[in-house]
Amino acid sequence: MDMHNMLVELQAAGRKTEMAFLSLGDIFPELMTVQKNKSSDSLSEKIRLLGNECNNFGSVSHDFWTGREAVYEPMLEKLNEKIGMLSDLNKDVQVIKDCSEEMELLSLNAMVISIKSGARGRAFSSITESLKKLSSSMIENSSKLVEEEGSLLQNIQSLEGIISDLSSSQKKALSSCNVGHCNMQEVLQSIGEPLPEIKKNADEVWTFISKDMETIQMQDIIKQSADQVVLCLKEFKDYSSINDSDCERKRDVLTFDMQLCKIALQILEDISSKLKDCTRIFQADWDKVLDILESVEKKRQGYINSFISEDAGENGISFRFEKILSDFQGILDEFFKYLNTQKSLAKACKLIKTKSRDISIVFTDLLPVVNSLQHVRVLQKIEIAKNDAISSVRNSANDMDAFIGRSKDTIEAMSDLLQNFLVESDNLLSDFVNEITETGELAEKIKLTGSDFFTKLKEAQFEIAKALKNFTVFPAGFNEKCAAVRKHLTSLITASDTYSGLALSLEREIESLSDLQKKEVEKSGLSNWELKDNAFKSIIDQFTITLHKQYAGNITGISVESGIGSGEITFF
Repeated sequence: MDMHNMLVELQAAGRKTEMAFLSLGDIFPELMTVQKNKSSDSLSEKIRLLGNECNNFGSVSHDFWTGREAVYEPMLEKLNEKIGMLSDLNKDVQVIKDCSEEMELLSLNAMVISIKSGARGRAFSSITESLKKLSSSMIENSSKLVEEEGSLLQNIQSLEGIISDLSSSQKKALSSCNVGHCNMQEVLQSIGEPLPEIKKNADEVWTFISKDMETIQMQDIIKQSADQVVLCLKEFKDYSSINDSDCERKRDVLTFDMQLCKIALQILEDISSKLKDCTRIFQADWDKVLDILESVEKKRQGYINSFISEDAGENGISFRFEKILSDFQGILDEFFKYLNTQKSLAKACKLIKTKSRDISIVFTDLLPVVNSLQHVRVLQKIEIAKNDAISSVRNSANDMDAFIGRSKDTIEAMSDLLQNFLVESDNLLSDFVNEITETGELAEKIKLTGSDFFTKLKEAQFEIAKALKNFTVFPAGFNEKCAAVRKHLTSLITASDTYSGLALSLEREIESLSDLQKKEVEKSGLSNWELKDNAFKSIIDQFTITLHKQYAGNITGISVESGIGSGEITFF
């Protein structure tokens, strides 16, 4: 056997094994340091934060709009109850107006009689003229009361219309809020839902990477084992160069070489066996790793394309975010509309209060007119009593007195009713305005919160689109490193095959040496040969693996000291 070629091949296999292990030793720590998926975590965090913002705004706005009509409708019902009081006032005003018209007719009739009476009726004519003017003033004031009351009712109807608009706006806003929130959560869920599955799939590689990293720990043992084989083969002696006459030396060399080969073979078989076992498991694991990488990459590409590719259509992130932005813009628009309607509502309440006071002012003008009528009526009665020329109007004067009395009684009754209406409606409207003001301030705050969320939503649209576009499961170069592992694994498999081939060569060499030794021993008439060269002792002392020392001791019959020397390895 060409021992030199065997040594060259053995050393080449050792270098290849060493280089493969060194490269794997560099790659595996790099793979393990990127175990945390930054890109996935970043995208998940963006989704989580935006989801929280959406929930916060959705909750605040939903709470605001829900039951908002319950704030105004009870107040409006109470106000309508107060308006019912105006119906009684309206009847009283009509009584006053009817009495005033009758008094005006009576005063005209009295005036005609006084004119017919000539000079004797002149004084009565002057009194009757005053009665006519006062009656006309009563008619005018009562008509004005009716007019002011009608204006008040119109303003109240306007108030009802504004509240109806508010209710409609509230319902629309609540619906828009619910739809917008649901759409937003649906989009975020659709973006975030696949991530855990992708991450779970990707995380499977770490189990295999951690497990196969243990293989790298064998590099020192394999290197030392290979060095021990080299050490043995370098001690191989060429028996063919020994003179045939030196039979003892020849038998000694043959026996030494044979035992040396047996030791080397035992170590080579260990190297080959262990390397094959670990590379077989390593290769099976790494096939799974590469399959996982391929599967994850397909899912990653499918995930990205489902949102940002040209074929994404209505499922595309841009389309869906634009729809959501439109929804939330609608919600903000309803807030603006609501706030403006609130202002109109406050103005309407203040106008109603003003109209109520106007009724009070008109009513206040009535009582002095009635008092004046009573005073003039007294003068009229005196004039009738002393002037026979106008005695024919006595009955009319009595009727006039009755109408004046009835008007006064009606006005006094109206006074308490009107005063109660003014006080109660004023208090109610003040509460109404306060509630409107507080609601408006709250709506303004929510509108600002919504505007802030709307701004964040527009920013998030681009941030999430960018994160999706740049989404990675593993960092740049990870797949290439995993592919490089396969390359170096192939080198280890090739080296393992080389060690197996060398072991077969040694087996053949051992058979050849055994036949030669047997012939040499038989030529000498001996049954066996005990090795006289003690060189094995120094060779075995250089072994660094305890198990290999035991192999050598068993093969050579040399006693190996028990215990472990400094730097020795006890396992393989």
